[in-house]
Amino acid sequence: LDATKYNHHYFGAYYHYWLAYNQIDFEEEMLACAQNHLILVMQGGKDIQVYESYYERYQELLPETTYNNVWHTFFPDLNHLFVDGKDETIQTAYSVEANVEQQVIDEIAQFVRGANT
Repeated sequence: LDATKYNHHYFGAYYHYWLAYNQIDFEEEMLACAQNHLILVMQGGKDIQVYESYYERYQELLPETTYNNVWHTFFPDLNHLFVDGKDETIQTAYSVEANVEQQVIDEIAQFVRGANT
């Protein structure tokens, strides 16, 4: 057993963090959270880190028709950071300074306003 592995960072976190992280049942956590909390699920269609299939799974798991406190929003042309992802590759991702698209800010604002009514 290599005891030194406990003292190193892996992708920015210690070994024990990743052990605990891998024990989480995210679907169970989301279902429990949706019982009492508002949830906004957003996805960029040009995201090269989080795949659209994950977004689709959240739509299946937490349908808006069942959970009126859950919102799903898909932005087909935006990347992981909700900026224009057109023609982006793994080599060019995040190499250009950009601002979050206004439509994303508006969606978050509408969600927050709706949560306070």
